[in-house]
Amino acid sequence: MRLYTNNKLAFHVKIYIIRYMKNIDLKNIELVPLPTRTDDRGWVITPPVIKDLGGGVHIHIPSLRPKTVRGNHYHETYSEAVIILGGKCLVATRNSATDTYEEFVYDGIIKQLLVIPPHITHAFKNIGYRSIYLVCYYCCGEEMENVPVSSIADRILT
Repeated sequence: MRLYTNNKLAFHVKIYIIRYMKNIDLKNIELVPLPTRTDDRGWVITPPVIKDLGGGVHIHIPSLRPKTVRGNHYHETYSEAVIILGGKCLVATRNSATDTYEEFVYDGIIKQLLVIPPHITHAFKNIGYRSIYLVCYYCCGEEMENVPVSSIADRILT
């Protein structure tokens, strides 16, 4: 496989994939369009819940452009697992019950899963020079539509 660094060529390859993957007729697997939201920080893909997989797991994959922040929230009733891919990330957490604030740089050299318990405010800041990606997932029972996120007024990272 050849790695292309030419943006114009990459654009045409992407257009080819978008144009022709829509009309492909597969018998063994299903191609499901991924809902994607975009803003100044990058994009977020939130794969739809596939009931045949057993339900109860929510996954989303946000990108972070350099110097941008995601998070600054906590979850009331469930733990969240996060995998950071592609570069350095400043990770900040706060436990409001104990008033404990922690901050560390995840450099990606040792691959680790971050498990964030309920009520722990968490935020991620891309401190590298290229986009990084988070793979975030959590179990939240059968209520997979509109999973609640509890925002806080004071941000732990900006």
